[in-house]
Amino acid sequence: MASDMCIGDGWYVAPVGWCRRLANGPLTPGGLRHARLGVEVADAAPAATGDPTAHGDEIGAVVAAVVPDGPADHGGLQVGDVIVELDGEPVTRPPDLLVRLRSRSPGDTVDVGVRRADGSRVTLVLTLDELVPADAGAG
Repeated sequence: MASDMCIGDGWYVAPVGWCRRLANGPLTPGGLRHARLGVEVADAAPAATGDPTAHGDEIGAVVAAVVPDGPADHGGLQVGDVIVELDGEPVTRPPDLLVRLRSRSPGDTVDVGVRRADGSRVTLVLTLDELVPADAGAG
């Protein structure tokens, strides 16, 4: 997967698509625009949650909060959902979700693969909006 990344410094990596947008795209007066899904996530791995039965052996990003009136809210994501894919690419931990979102733009439509609390799997189609500085900590 190293070929998909252009910057690496500890935990920070940037997807190639984001770097291309930065290098080749026109910068607006406000700077580079980032896409927002409108969720706060936590690690689904049992070791990260401290509860080995919390999500079985599932890996992914657990939705801890949904931003009201944001893309996730409009698209049907729920607190407790486990995001396991974004546009067919696996999401094994929260940083994977961030990396995949950074290669998208506001207005892009994405397919989000989710495992629900009842064990069912669904794919939701969401339209990303723009991350504004006040939202910078959320995905």
